[in-house]
Amino acid sequence: MKIIRVILETTMLKEMKFFYHDTLELPLIRDTENFFTVQAGKTLLTFTSVAGEKRYYHIALRTNLNNFDYFFMKLESILLPDEEGRTSLYWNGRQVYFHDPEGNVIEILERKSIYGNEKSKWHDICEVGMPVSDVEDFNRWLSRIPNENSSESDTFRFYGERDFGNFVLVKEGRPWFPTDRSASIHPLTIEVEGSEYAVMKHPVLPYTITMKKR
Repeated sequence: MKIIRVILETTMLKEMKFFYHDTLELPLIRDTENFFTVQAGKTLLTFTSVAGEKRYYHIALRTNLNNFDYFFMKLESILLPDEEGRTSLYWNGRQVYFHDPEGNVIEILERKSIYGNEKSKWHDICEVGMPVSDVEDFNRWLSRIPNENSSESDTFRFYGERDFGNFVLVKEGRPWFPTDRSASIHPLTIEVEGSEYAVMKHPVLPYTITMKKR
């Protein structure tokens, strides 16, 4: 499941644009008064401006070895430690976590490119967090989208394709690792590649997933 586009909301549009374009060095594709879009490798990432309470999301970006080392040093002062105080973590490859200006939990993974271009700074967005009230029920709702992950628990599981992209399904209120802040539900729009064309709007949650044929 390749993640083509992710649309999130923010109450801090100016600060977020500076962080993603200038700090994370993602190319700015479009910039308006109400939203901006950056290019995260094969994935477009858009933030739209809203008022009210702060939003709280989780996404993971994949990058190559050299870029990982570069951003590890650049972001060292804001990296989030695990329960043992480590900021450089390992799970199928190196990874780090940090907060962006809105407080979203952002992850960078050091991985080989599945697209055959190891020189590209950013490969893609490979994970999008989706807090839900019932993980099993939401898992069934996603059944039109291919999934190769087995169930992990009734509060957490990956949904998608291991080598390409996954939704991270968590029960609302479960903390996002490595923080103690509870996952909360906010509007989210995602475009993915699939076996058919479909627009899936959840009947209760503010989630829209558009599936486009490969």
